[in-house]
Amino acid sequence: MSDEQHRSEGVNDPPQAPPHPGWWPDPLGYADRRWWDGVRWADHTQGLRRRTHRRRVTPLQIAAGAGVVLILMLMGWAIGAERATMPQGSTTPSAGGEPDAYLACQDLVRQLLPAPEAARFPDVSDASIAERGQEWDVQADVEVADGAGAIERTPWLCTVRERGGTWDGEAELVE
Repeated sequence: MSDEQHRSEGVNDPPQAPPHPGWWPDPLGYADRRWWDGVRWADHTQGLRRRTHRRRVTPLQIAAGAGVVLILMLMGWAIGAERATMPQGSTTPSAGGEPDAYLACQDLVRQLLPAPEAARFPDVSDASIAERGQEWDVQADVEVADGAGAIERTPWLCTVRERGGTWDGEAELVE
């Protein structure tokens, strides 16, 4: 290692110069002891090297990591926006019947919307609901304000099943 490299890495800039040449505690923390030649710290060390420094993460690495996370989140949202599913044993309560099937479907459709809190659903009497044994097929529209504030009406389809007092199923927006 050249003297210039030593100086740029701080090897030649000890916190305080020892009084005479010899082995001294390593001021850099890389070894137990380092040789002081009377002018500068040498590359010669004794003892086990200790890792006292940590790898530094650059702002560029942080930004790249955040970008990857954002892309993965957007991909997940785009994939999930096509179809939402309610896991079996969902917490949506059920007493059975059309109104409960419609409410369970509303919960699924909200998962597909970018701004679910602004969604407006029509009354249950305005939805098309068909019972098929333990399953319910529901068709209706949802009104959501777009980015400019205009109300956009989007149709959706949903199939839900009641199982032991809870609902499970899937929904999709129809474009």
